[in-house]
Amino acid sequence: MQACALYCKFDVYYVNPTASVYWWIVCLQNIGPSWVLYNLAALYWRVVGHGPNGVECVRRALHFVPDQYRDVPLLNLANILYRSGHVQDAVSVVTEALSVNDVEVTINKRLLVFGNESLD
Repeated sequence: MQACALYCKFDVYYVNPTASVYWWIVCLQNIGPSWVLYNLAALYWRVVGHGPNGVECVRRALHFVPDQYRDVPLLNLANILYRSGHVQDAVSVVTEALSVNDVEVTINKRLLVFGNESLD
């Protein structure tokens, strides 16, 4: 588990590897389920602009997430795909997230934005 988590690492690993390993151990113990941590790492990579690492973290989050929360990493993946120019793929992923949770307002808004973009 720790080896997988280190792939979805924050930049602190490059500065101080020992601190990073400690940080991941603390996060895995205190945050809760590993899919939450992977999803947070994916958010980080999306913000800093490194989509491939973000996609890998989302992939790992999707592996561990319970079915009722599957929309959370799917929406994260859709945002990464959208920002990297894969609008049609983002629409497909948001549609999948909507099938998991059809009452979440954020998912409906994303589908509207991505859908309008794909029509252009």
